Amino acid sequence: MRSSTSLSIKRFTSHASGLIDKAVAGDAPGRIRYSGTVWFARPYPSHSNLTFAKGERVLIIARQGTTLLVQPKAAISNQIDIWP
Repeated sequence: MRSSTSLSIKRFTSHASGLIDKAVAGDAPGRIRYSGTVWFARPYPSHSNLTFAKGERVLIIARQGTTLLVQPKAAISNQIDIWP
């Protein structure tokens, strides 16, 4: 089985949002509800030490295997450059 760090990252072409279903904290993946399904979720970039509480709405910026990579919803409203 390949580690999640060896899987390619597929960037979302448009803004998408989801709802955190299980808290995400640093390197510990949580879960997110998106488009009627539940996915694993972790912050992007992974070394950012971002945390997201259950019930928090987040911005989905990419997918890596079965894991969605998320940023704070404020990343859009504050016009933060979320993709290096």
